[in-house]
Amino acid sequence: MISWRGVVMVDVVIVGAGPIGLAHAWAMKKLNPDLSIVIYEKYTEYQRKHTLSMQWQHLDSLMKATGTEEHPTLKPLLARLKKDPHIRTSELEKIFKELALECEEGCEPTRIIHEAITPENIEEKILEGHPEAKLILGADGTHSVVSKHFFGEDNQVKEEFDYVLQLRYEVNGSHKNEEVAAVNFYQNMARGGMIASEYVGHFAKGQTPVTMQMMISKEVFDRLKSIATSQKPIHLKNNEQAKNLPQDIRSFLTRYLELKIEKCHEDSSLIDWNSVRVSVNEAPATYAKQISTQVARKDGSKVHVKLAGDAQLGLSYFKGLNAGNEATAIFIEQMKKHIDNGFANEEQFELSLNQYQTWFTEVYAPKKVHEVSQYSRRNIRAPMRIMEAVQKVKGISWMDDIDSSEELLNAYFNLQQAPAHQVSREKQWRKYPHRSYDPVGLGDWKYIPLTHHFKKTVKLFTDFFRPYKTSASWHPFKQDLRQPLVGLLNVGSGLLKTLVGLLSLNPWRFLDGIFSLVRGAIEIATTPLTWLLKPITRGITTLIYKGFWGPKKIEDNTGMRQLANLGIKAVDEFDRESLDHQPSAQSSYNIIAICHDMHRKYMKGIRHQQMTDVAMDEHAAYKQVIAEPVVDPITARQYFSLFHNKPENKGNKAQAPAEKEGLSI
Repeated sequence: MISWRGVVMVDVVIVGAGPIGLAHAWAMKKLNPDLSIVIYEKYTEYQRKHTLSMQWQHLDSLMKATGTEEHPTLKPLLARLKKDPHIRTSELEKIFKELALECEEGCEPTRIIHEAITPENIEEKILEGHPEAKLILGADGTHSVVSKHFFGEDNQVKEEFDYVLQLRYEVNGSHKNEEVAAVNFYQNMARGGMIASEYVGHFAKGQTPVTMQMMISKEVFDRLKSIATSQKPIHLKNNEQAKNLPQDIRSFLTRYLELKIEKCHEDSSLIDWNSVRVSVNEAPATYAKQISTQVARKDGSKVHVKLAGDAQLGLSYFKGLNAGNEATAIFIEQMKKHIDNGFANEEQFELSLNQYQTWFTEVYAPKKVHEVSQYSRRNIRAPMRIMEAVQKVKGISWMDDIDSSEELLNAYFNLQQAPAHQVSREKQWRKYPHRSYDPVGLGDWKYIPLTHHFKKTVKLFTDFFRPYKTSASWHPFKQDLRQPLVGLLNVGSGLLKTLVGLLSLNPWRFLDGIFSLVRGAIEIATTPLTWLLKPITRGITTLIYKGFWGPKKIEDNTGMRQLANLGIKAVDEFDRESLDHQPSAQSSYNIIAICHDMHRKYMKGIRHQQMTDVAMDEHAAYKQVIAEPVVDPITARQYFSLFHNKPENKGNKAQAPAEKEGLSI
């Protein structure tokens, strides 16, 4: 690389040191070690650390085009990608950077200059700054300065398809790619009307990168695009930042992380809470109308300018890198003879570039844009409509109090910061340690304890004689109307679980299926009684209950009282533990989990418009409990006491404070 009067004499100038720019530099240098190449890159460190899926076939084509099938770095990478295509972008850039800087003995290495190329300096730095260059390669992304300057502002065409939210984080330890307990993941998507996918990267330096990508509306994208970018994401650890996310998305992300926590415990790994971040971006297809041209310098000499990577074709859903790799391999193969002779024959080189451009703009780019369009229609929009329809059927039963769910998630991660001897890290993580099993959702594919099936079956009959919790809501009647649908769902899941249990020789899965099947059959068989007789018997029971005790309030519910008793016992244990030593983080988490469970059930009663005498007190007391990472036993006891000590009954004259203030509960 010769310098004359401050001007660096090179053969090839590349703008952009991403994977595609570096791959071009390496491939050309490999075919002709005498080529002098310089790369301009504005960042000194890798800016992208997300995980993507890379097709091994395109790397294989590039290796064949350069005669490097036995390369000591690329051969193991190819074998790895054949087994698992997921790779971190920063790792890929590092590999290609090391390759690009390779240099045979006696040859000049490729030089990387860390300097931003802008509309103001591109003429000086790139065009006039390298008067001997035969090729300028613009690999500077979808907002390419090279494209705008040499091909015009309108060279880039953008076709909008979808909008994406990405949740990225690191797992401390090796984490297997098992699609987040796949069925439960898809069930949660259906309940929230969402569509999402997950990419688990390669374990390196003690961590495994994970990216969860979900589709969002244009309205949500417009709302978040200025506050949730890849460079400045929203960190879920920061509650104030997290509250900028729409509630349905926050709820889905929380449930997703809960599923991941379960999977991580099975792998004896932990999510790095500090790394959990959210960003949004468009999922369009952008392509250049022209990718090759010849530009004249002030001295009359000419240089060929070509676009590469996202500058010539930017695709969503991780298709952009694969298209870039494929196009790079084809370009290198077609330009071999010109690279070998140092681009000596300018006319022939221009002819080859024009042929490549015709193929790219008329065949390749339209084909790839169509693939993205079809992918969006088939894999994104159609499933989203299905998920939205399922969510409508699921209705309000899926809803949860998102703030309390996030607080429990925070409590879990605070627990993981405690000394190892204080934390119980079983293979199976329990969100609610006080429960014999966690709450069961409709149609859950996970193993459901047989006692749950038994309780639900018995409840079908005992409910005939239970008073309605509220007469201001249609929820109980909707539940009764749904009974045959619930029965059909239980029969269907029961048949599947039974079959899976037989094939996998899993007796518990088999019994779960049998019990689900029997329960579903009973639900279907008793539907006529439920529709015709149940409203009468429950109506009479409700009138009798009101006559003696007044309307049934949330604090009168049996489940609330049982949880309050457990909470008081947990606080007593916490106090006894504190007499001898500092209470463990696990004890603190156990109390917060009970509080969350109670608040969850309380909010469910509110949504069903059940009356309460503790509306304002509950809200204030709950916020006090979760305000600090370490539980204050006094505030926790006060919260549990709201439901542990039965309020004075005022008969039919009882009026909830919320009613006095005009709140609909």
